[in-house]
Amino acid sequence: MTSYTYSGEDDEGGIPDDTDSLIVAEAVQILPINFCRHHIHLQQVVLPSSLGCIPGHAFQGCEALREAMIPSTVTVIGDFAFSLCTSLTYVRFPEGLKTIGKNSFASCAFTHLRIPGSLAVIEENAFTGCVSLVEVELIDGLKMIGQDAFSTCSSLRELRLPSTVEVIMGRTHLETASI
Repeated sequence: MTSYTYSGEDDEGGIPDDTDSLIVAEAVQILPINFCRHHIHLQQVVLPSSLGCIPGHAFQGCEALREAMIPSTVTVIGDFAFSLCTSLTYVRFPEGLKTIGKNSFASCAFTHLRIPGSLAVIEENAFTGCVSLVEVELIDGLKMIGQDAFSTCSSLRELRLPSTVEVIMGRTHLETASI
């Protein structure tokens, strides 16, 4: 296993391509956009409690990434942050999370998701193409579900909508087999 510790923007040369285990140092408060984009060998990442958001495209295309433990301090997951992480089977969404951006988890390998009550917005296409996704539990607090948020989730059997949802954009689960 090739492990690497990222200590901030001053890391010269960036994250080595063959890194399969990444630790982001506790002092890091901001990750750059495209932080680990297409690091195809990355299997695990440890994120610090100092992060407030996961930026757009941060882990997009990390095909070997299996799980993401989102720190409790993260309130926003940016657009395409974990899209095309085709081995990603588990994400722990923290209480305090407010927004899941566009295409954030498109084409991931989840079977079940539990979204915390602090979440207000699921943007368009957030979970599109998660073909292994069977069940989604959305807790009271959610206000808006974007267009095609769960489209082409062909295994989805149960999507529990909380009473707090005020806006459901068109085609929220288009092409979802048996909801």
